[in-house]
Amino acid sequence: MAGGKLTPRQKMINMMYLVLTALLALNVQKSVLDAFAVIDETLNKTIETFMKKNAMVYEEFQKQAAQNPDKAGPWKRKADEVRKRADQMQQYINDLKIKLVKKVDGVEDEKEKLDSTGTRIDAWKIEAKDNQDIGGEVMIVYGEGAKLKEEMKNFREFMVSMIKAKDEDIKISIMRTLATNNPPYDPELGTVTWESQLFEHLPFIAVIANSTQLQSAVRYAESEMITYLMKEVTGEDIPFNKVDAIVIPKSNYVTKGDSFSADIFQGHLILYPL
Repeated sequence: MAGGKLTPRQKMINMMYLVLTALLALNVQKSVLDAFAVIDETLNKTIETFMKKNAMVYEEFQKQAAQNPDKAGPWKRKADEVRKRADQMQQYINDLKIKLVKKVDGVEDEKEKLDSTGTRIDAWKIEAKDNQDIGGEVMIVYGEGAKLKEEMKNFREFMVSMIKAKDEDIKISIMRTLATNNPPYDPELGTVTWESQLFEHLPFIAVIANSTQLQSAVRYAESEMITYLMKEVTGEDIPFNKVDAIVIPKSNYVTKGDSFSADIFQGHLILYPL
């Protein structure tokens, strides 16, 4: 969905992420941590964009199946299952984020920490942004990270199971987007797991940003998959007549002392004539 050289504006945004992470590694004042709320907010906007695009594709499946149930019906059912599994994965991660935030800020009612939609965490309302213990406690010690990894693996395998052998590019794209590989072996750190790199020994706001990035990856993979399935019905790429901003991070997580970069580009939104 993105290619070619980065524009000067895109390079500037990527540099912003790099500088923010470098400052975070230096453990500077808490106001710098607030900058990661910007990352989280941007990722949430990307998720909204994908959801709008996906909703329009599902509407087109409905239309095609009504017009030609024999041809489009089976592919619509596959798309409906993709939507169901993506929604479940999205909610699973959202529930984990709520659990984490309630524990780190010591609140009983998560409504205190939700945004205006009342459905997701507002990173700006997190008080203990610099806490480096709760992420590891919940996700590593209590094993929630390992469970999440398994859920992501199951979702990934479900998605690629519908891709034809000849369509290697889309398979690779989805596997990369939903990857849960452990990072390469480090002689100094030893073996580090996927879940440890995402959630352990990190400021809490980075843990939340990493979780939101996983949600963004789920919606991106959903978008890729249903577009692929739609081609089986229409035999061609889906037309579009509207664009919106989309952010696709080049990494599935933010790590302390590492850079965070992303491709910022205009994504296609489909508007079908009535």
